[in-house]
Parts: sequence; C-alpha cells; structure tokens
Amino acid sequence: MYDHIFVIYRLRSLNHNRCWRAYIAYRTTGSCSNEIHLYSRVALCDYYGKTVFETFVQPTTVVTDYRTGITGITPEDLAGPGSIPFREAQLRVAELIQDKVLTG
Repeated sequence: MYDHIFVIYRLRSLNHNRCWRAYIAYRTTGSCSNEIHLYSRVALCDYYGKTVFETFVQPTTVVTDYRTGITGITPEDLAGPGSIPFREAQLRVAELIQDKVLTG
C-alpha cells in the first residue's frame, strides 16, 4: 500500500542498534466535521512493511467533509462492516504500540 512507503522509509532510517521488533509505524487518514478533524482510518505496520493493523474508524460526530477526492474514503467505508468504533480503535492501537518506538 502506498501509505506504507513513507513510514517504512522512516523506520529503516532510524538507529539500527535497537531490535527491529521495537519499531512500529502508523498512518492515519482523516475527515472533517466543521473545524474538527476526525480519524477515519488508521494503519500500523512493522519494520518490514507488514500491516499489523488497519481499519476504518466510525465517526464520533456528523462528518461534513469526507475528503473523498484526497483520501478515497466514502460514507459507506465508515459505516460498513470494515469499520470499528473510535474507542475500540483507540484501545487496539494503544495495545499494539505499547513499548514500541513509534514513527509515522
């Protein structure tokens, strides 16, 4: 996935004295509700670019701009079976990044 190219480059440019298992990269994509930016998608990958976690995040408020032209995200993506509530995504990401060097 194109989003992962940048974060993999960032991971590999870091100090290699640490174990590769200690690194994790993140990438988020957002939508907008008036002036509030919302997380619409989150992805985590490991040092080698393998996706560890990726999901659409259900909005916590009414979305006024999905930024579909930029992100490719549609209302159906955020309401479909491939999306999870914000709190669940937050807890899952927190669990996966615990004790990791985070970059992205």
